[in-house]
Order: sequence, then C-alpha cells, then structure tokens
Amino acid sequence: MTERIQLSLASGEAIQVARYTEKELEIVSPKPFAPGSPIRLNGSLAGENIAIEGRALGSKRRDDSTFSVRLRFVSLTRRDRELLRGLG
Repeated sequence: MTERIQLSLASGEAIQVARYTEKELEIVSPKPFAPGSPIRLNGSLAGENIAIEGRALGSKRRDDSTFSVRLRFVSLTRRDRELLRGLG
C-alpha cells in the first residue's frame, strides 16, 4: 500500500488494513467479530480524517494471535471511497 493509513476501532485499538476492494475491507484486528457484527473504524488517510462503518463477514485467527477480519461497507461517503481507492 502506497498511502499511509492509520485506523482504529471505535474502542480505540489500532488495526491494520490488509486488503481493500470496492465492496469489502480486510483488517488485522486484536479481537474477533462475529458475522454480522457492526464495526466502526476511525482514522486518517493521506492527511484526511476517515470514518468507516461496516458489518463483519467473518474472522479468522492468525498465527500471531491477532484476527483477520473481513467487513462489508454499510456506510461510506464518496470522499472516503475515493480516499480508500488509493489503497487498492
């Protein structure tokens, strides 16, 4: 990923973005989410504030005791979508 993105869960834990597509985001999270659970992410990308709301599609434990979590977007503004498009 060429752009610098800093995101955290609404509860404050930092996460990493593993993959972005137009319809979903894969993150590395310190905690798992059950399918259908709401996920709110806040942070900055390219110097701009960004807020992402989604629903978990599933979680998978990784070797380092973190979780790979896939989420589908529920609410994403056009501006935020454009910012994320730079990650793809």
